[in-house]
Amino acid sequence: MSMINKSSALRQVTYQGRCFRLFELEKLYPGGNKHFKLTSNLAQARALGVNTVVSFGGAWSNHIHALAQLGAQQKLTTIGIIRGERPAVLSSMLVDAENFGMTLRFVSRSMYRQLTDDFAAGSLLRTAEGSLYRTAEGSLSAEGSLYRTVEGSSVFAGVLGEDLVGAGAGGFYCLPEGGTNQLAVKGCVEIVTELDRHIAAQPINDSENQAYDLICLPVGTGGTLAGVSAALAEGKSVLGICVLKKAQYLDARVGQMLAGLSGREAQMNIQQPNWKIEHGYHCGGYAKTPDYLKRFILEFEDQNGISLDPVYTAKMVYGLVQMLLAGDLQSNASVVAIHTGGMQGRRGFDF
Repeated sequence: MSMINKSSALRQVTYQGRCFRLFELEKLYPGGNKHFKLTSNLAQARALGVNTVVSFGGAWSNHIHALAQLGAQQKLTTIGIIRGERPAVLSSMLVDAENFGMTLRFVSRSMYRQLTDDFAAGSLLRTAEGSLYRTAEGSLSAEGSLYRTVEGSSVFAGVLGEDLVGAGAGGFYCLPEGGTNQLAVKGCVEIVTELDRHIAAQPINDSENQAYDLICLPVGTGGTLAGVSAALAEGKSVLGICVLKKAQYLDARVGQMLAGLSGREAQMNIQQPNWKIEHGYHCGGYAKTPDYLKRFILEFEDQNGISLDPVYTAKMVYGLVQMLLAGDLQSNASVVAIHTGGMQGRRGFDF
């Protein structure tokens, strides 16, 4: 895969007199953090002999967009189960997904909830011929296997219909909404490797060459946070800014994801956590963009020449700046904020 303008991925930024570095993952790989979540999963699908990958998302899903793009590059068949009836005019994201070759299957919101709830519950679908729909980990008892109703018939099969035939005996490799599972967490470990490599490549005494104490990043499912936490050296920490309202359950979920990783660092980070989630900067909830956030985004972009996606990174940068201004973070801390990407979704906003 070709990389994009990698030399400029790490930059010093300033807002209201507060300085920190911003590491833009989409300047490394299309899809940003979604690339790191997907790479190991798609490799696992191929190892299992499965060439069709199915996942879930909405009309502006970064995960669906990245899956369609990376799947096309790797010559995999991808199917997106999309929340809501098919609109008369597709969002730009869905147009991109179809252009990448993804098959889109639209379902009602109630059906979508049933499918994703079944996925989380680990129900399993067998076809009449006995072929299996593989879990993300490749184990039929692990998270994410699909789907059977009480009667044993499959809602999933009803949604996909002819796609079942096209998948053949290999079945489907199924990923959760947003793409977070244990393989995705392992993939996100590599974000720290990329950051450290990028810092080491900068000229000595350059501001971008300095060591960091704290990484800050947005949190939606917690997978990226868990992977970064597991990779950090002793003495470093990661702060997640949650973009969801009333999502304190994510604290326990991150702990569970770390518990599922092997390695000394991951186990140490359970016993002595090097991570924290801040829940006070969701700005009203997922994808909500109040006027004060819009003003912040436009001012930051004008001052630094870096675009922010309003759903994830903008809230993270806003929260980080507020904490720096309030003195909630050590004044001498060296901070790197992770711009996780998602700029395709900026097209869904009119400012």
